[in-house]
Amino acid sequence: MHKIYITSILLFFISSGLLAQCIADAGNDTSICRSDLLVNEAIIIGGSPAATGGVPPYQYNWSAGPISIQLGIHKAEWLFADSTAANPSVFEIYEKSFDFILTVTDSTGATCSDTIVVEFCGAPPNLFPHENNILAVLEQGDSLIIGTDHFPTEPPSPPHDIYCGNINFVSWHFNAGSIQDPNSYNTVIYPDSSGYLWSEIVDDAGCVHKYHEYSVRVYPVGIEEKTAEKNVLTVFPNPVGSAGLHLSAEVNLNGKLQVFNSVGSLVSEQQLRILQGETVQINTSNWSRGVYLLRVENVDATETHRVVK
Repeated sequence: MHKIYITSILLFFISSGLLAQCIADAGNDTSICRSDLLVNEAIIIGGSPAATGGVPPYQYNWSAGPISIQLGIHKAEWLFADSTAANPSVFEIYEKSFDFILTVTDSTGATCSDTIVVEFCGAPPNLFPHENNILAVLEQGDSLIIGTDHFPTEPPSPPHDIYCGNINFVSWHFNAGSIQDPNSYNTVIYPDSSGYLWSEIVDDAGCVHKYHEYSVRVYPVGIEEKTAEKNVLTVFPNPVGSAGLHLSAEVNLNGKLQVFNSVGSLVSEQQLRILQGETVQINTSNWSRGVYLLRVENVDATETHRVVK
């Protein structure tokens, strides 16, 4: 009788454990780098194990909180490679963060649930910036100072708040030349040809992102184009005054004048004819403040001048 009594007690505790309420574990709140989603298909969520208690085996169902419909209607299932897996891999659709909800059902039909918040940090890197995102137009042999006040270090304002916490500069990259000090924010690039400049930044979640993506154009010198050994044109005043820009020629000049702004856009183009010793005035009233590149094509040579307004 004594042995049977002990066995009954053990069976009671065992059966009580099996019939206890199941416990779902969706894992800890976490941050995921969007750039990692492009190269790593094994980013998974969920605890280890994702369910305990109750009576196994378990059925799993993952869902998500409200999803933005600004870019169309989305289904929560689209966020998971398999929404019925204990530890599914996840995808991301435009949102900054999601509430991911795990619901577990055991073999008796009892259910339990748990919720985590997954924050998506940064934006997937682009291979190249848009062609019209031009930082500067340079002559061959020129250098360019970068990391000045022209380059904001703060992330874009909402609704493009895509980074997690503060961001810090990491390094510059340029695919068509050298950089004086890639790990210094204020530095100089030396282009060999037209190319792309970008920086890498890191946020508080440890996610590294591409930032400051620009196209740098180095003005091509054609095979048949001859650069003047000595400028025949004098450009003054520089910086440009309220009276505009004056051009004076040492020889007869009959060619074309092109004016580019600091982002490489053509501001104006006109035929230019100046007699030796003559001075002509160029109207600059519609120029905004900045740096401009003047390119003058003469009969047998081309020369450029950089002016500031």
